[in-house]
Amino acid sequence: MILERDLEDAKKRMLMNFLFYYVNFEFQETKHNFERKINLLTTKNTTNMTIEDILIGQAELRGKRLGIKEAQEAEIARLIRKQGLTDDQIVDFAEVSHSLVKRIRKKTEKIN
Repeated sequence: MILERDLEDAKKRMLMNFLFYYVNFEFQETKHNFERKINLLTTKNTTNMTIEDILIGQAELRGKRLGIKEAQEAEIARLIRKQGLTDDQIVDFAEVSHSLVKRIRKKTEKIN
């Protein structure tokens, strides 16, 4: 549930750390089962990673995706402003959707 909710990464990390470090399992086997299930839920299969490592890894992936998206949007804006390409030309060149190009064109026109 923690991973599915739209929480800030810091809050997810605090909740997972609480569960991992402060909830005492009576048996070591229960703790290992908990860690194994967390790894399965987060698509990690190594048992030596902590929950915090997993959450940090997920945050890094989201950051990379966001960076790629921002770079792509900046390139589309550049094609609109400096190259004067049409929406169809940008869709073909950048291999993006028409809706994305239209949204960025609308933003670009507001700025100018």
